[in-house]
Amino acid sequence: MLDVSLEVLAATCARRVAGDKLEEASEALRNAQEARADLEQKVKELKAQKSQYHKQFLAEKRKAEHVAPRWIDDDQSNLTEFGEKYSELPDNVLQLDAVIEDLTEDLSGSVHNPQVIKKYQKLKEETETARKALSELVEGNLNANERMNSIRTPWKEKLQDMVAQLNELFREYMSKMDGCGGEVRLAEDESSFKKWGIEIRVRFRSEADGGKMAVLNARVHSGGERSVSTILFLMALQDLQHSPFRVVDEINQGMDPKNERQVFSRIVLNSCGPSRKQYFLITPKLLQGLVAMDNDDITVIVIMNGVNTIKGTEEHSMQKFIAAKKRQRALKDGDAQGNGPQQRRRIS
Repeated sequence: MLDVSLEVLAATCARRVAGDKLEEASEALRNAQEARADLEQKVKELKAQKSQYHKQFLAEKRKAEHVAPRWIDDDQSNLTEFGEKYSELPDNVLQLDAVIEDLTEDLSGSVHNPQVIKKYQKLKEETETARKALSELVEGNLNANERMNSIRTPWKEKLQDMVAQLNELFREYMSKMDGCGGEVRLAEDESSFKKWGIEIRVRFRSEADGGKMAVLNARVHSGGERSVSTILFLMALQDLQHSPFRVVDEINQGMDPKNERQVFSRIVLNSCGPSRKQYFLITPKLLQGLVAMDNDDITVIVIMNGVNTIKGTEEHSMQKFIAAKKRQRALKDGDAQGNGPQQRRRIS
């Protein structure tokens, strides 16, 4: 039995470690995806800036070529155009200086401005750097996905198997309640493992009466129905866990008498027997006439508290308690036989 417990403990630890690793891999993947999205946005912005500066470069280039056209020896049309422009120039030196000054100002704002070229080259280098970083992130993303899948597949199979066992037990326990039914499902979410969970579905009317399965919800189900579902789910879950004892506090509060009797019978079945674990049920009240209480494995401890209780162990005397009970019983028997006050006084 100890070896089996150790194996179960080891398996539980391994599952938790695998779950932690899976969560870490998921977190790394999300960080990589966020970084990739940031870099893609930056590359997009850099491309837009590059395109803008390239258009500015071409515009300034055309402007410069218009002011100072190039020509080729075998292309006389350029020479003709240049001759026409030359003939349009004034003969006055002062006017020529003014034209030269205007052309110089135009050239100072053209593509020959070294700051524009320098900024363009810088943006080009930043774009290449962003492309390389994006390529590395894409490769890292693929590796993270492969690593996560290698961890996720066996982990998910074990989890699905455990949920299937839990579903069988919970379905059995709910079916033993009059007109009730229930099932347990694994709620998955591909966007994040943090959104995964266990979905409890129950019904408290038979299908013949129109009862349908619904997710356990405070807006749909009453407090007593939620208490019944919770305690039966916990008992199904406890059957899959190896712990020396279980403690439940006031789980029967809010239940109607019929459900409370059925739930208590299930608690007795699940906790009594040589191979069962200890079960502590703490409650301020129990129903009268619980047949399941008649079991040698059940011990009832009643704790009395208040201003009239015994102050300490020195005031407690079992002999006095027995004598007082005998006097009460004698008084009750005397009343039943029609004895008068004098007989009661002699007995007391």
